Amino acid sequence: MKQQQKQTPDDAFREALQANIQGTRHALKFIARFVSALLKTRTSNLVKVANAFETDAAADSVYRQIQRFLRNENEISIDYLKLLNIHGKLKLLIDRTEWKFGATWVNILTLSVAYKNVAIPVLWETVNHKGNATAGEHRAIIEKFVAEFGAKRILRIYADREFGSCLLLKYLLENKIDFHIRLKTSHQSGGRSFLQRWRKVSEKVKLKGKVKIEVFGLELFVSCLKYQKDGKVVKLPYFRGRNNPMWHELRNLFR
Repeated sequence: MKQQQKQTPDDAFREALQANIQGTRHALKFIARFVSALLKTRTSNLVKVANAFETDAAADSVYRQIQRFLRNENEISIDYLKLLNIHGKLKLLIDRTEWKFGATWVNILTLSVAYKNVAIPVLWETVNHKGNATAGEHRAIIEKFVAEFGAKRILRIYADREFGSCLLLKYLLENKIDFHIRLKTSHQSGGRSFLQRWRKVSEKVKLKGKVKIEVFGLELFVSCLKYQKDGKVVKLPYFRGRNNPMWHELRNLFR
């Protein structure tokens, strides 16, 4: 009687991937080994990862395979949300990171899913310049998510103040996508900046409420908190996309 071959961890992992990755059998086998090598080495150094592969192929050959995979030359499609067993409405985080590698700036715009206090990147784009991406690039990465998963999967979008543009806010409002985006003190409402309005508020207050303002000609809601900490005033303002405010005081600040 022929003895049944024992299943390896890579084999078991490859079987688990099959339902969530569209690719050849060879691609699935490679991805299983790649993830296993990453977990072993705990580094993004591809040379070290290539040397940790459990394969008879030479490390140089594996290194080139990794490069082709990361460039997605074989057009492998991965359903990250299904793979991670993430269902229901999602909290999305849009952010950007940049650093300098020699004389080259590396600048990446990323859209992540917030899951159990961890940000899991699902979409990203390389921005070919130093500094903030354009409003069009901000909108495009969200549109890409909507095209693949649908706007109904989005519970809310969170972003820092560099993302508070007319183009993005208008797109989110038109598509009924809720958002929390920090505002700049220079943002104008009724001919006055938020900073000018904020200076009139006492030292310990909460702006809780259905406070409607107009910014970029758009009707938005704003929430903020101001309090003293170690002698310094702390300010935490942000735009709200829908009429679902958390707080209920100082409604006249923006009148």
